[in-house]
Amino acid sequence: MSATDGPNGLATLTVEDGVAELRLDNPDRKNVFSPGLGEDIMTHLLAVEEDDSVAALVLTAAGDVFCAGLDLDVVTGEDEAAVHALLDRLDAVRRWLASAPVPVIVGATGAAPGAGAVLVAHTDIRVLGEGTRLWWPEVRLGLRAYHETVNLAAAVGLPKATELMLLGEDAALSADEARRLGFANRVVAPEDVDATVREMAATVATRDATHGQIREYTEVLRHARREQLSGSEQFARERASEFAP
Repeated sequence: MSATDGPNGLATLTVEDGVAELRLDNPDRKNVFSPGLGEDIMTHLLAVEEDDSVAALVLTAAGDVFCAGLDLDVVTGEDEAAVHALLDRLDAVRRWLASAPVPVIVGATGAAPGAGAVLVAHTDIRVLGEGTRLWWPEVRLGLRAYHETVNLAAAVGLPKATELMLLGEDAALSADEARRLGFANRVVAPEDVDATVREMAATVATRDATHGQIREYTEVLRHARREQLSGSEQFARERASEFAP
């Protein structure tokens, strides 16, 4: 099995036996969501979309940090166009994950703030390593993450979503609490995360090879989610557009 690099060499894609694995591969920078990583992720996601042999997508990361959030060198810089371009790239990834044609299974360890939490929150099955922490620092950074607010409210309930969105890192979500709230499907030892998500994806692919219904089930589940969130998501879009540059 060979891995295909993204155009910037920051993420790889492998496809075998109905399972695609997109692996963030910039551990020296803790897989920070940079313009280059965002481009690599979207390149691979579009390749998965075009590959009818794929029954499940696994999202993993090299190193001991899943994704350290947005590239602060860009976010705190003076180039407003670059900031908006980076946020647009993250939004494109978020929207793809939310409408993916196949189930997306994420395996995360270490820290997953901001963009890392966004990636996890928009997957379908979530496996976290013990000690993993997620938080949403958008309020502190002056970002309008209204879609994330809506998504979290549905995932963990309004009181917890309010705490997470307004307090940021002071209210980080631990792996154990995420499991208790139903946000995470499983919590395993960090060294077992990759094997666990790959095994789950392989099971999905085996079921699909037998009956060919995985994409149909995924479409039904996507519709259920849209119905659940439709009114709030529309409000979030309208609210965000009021402040668009």
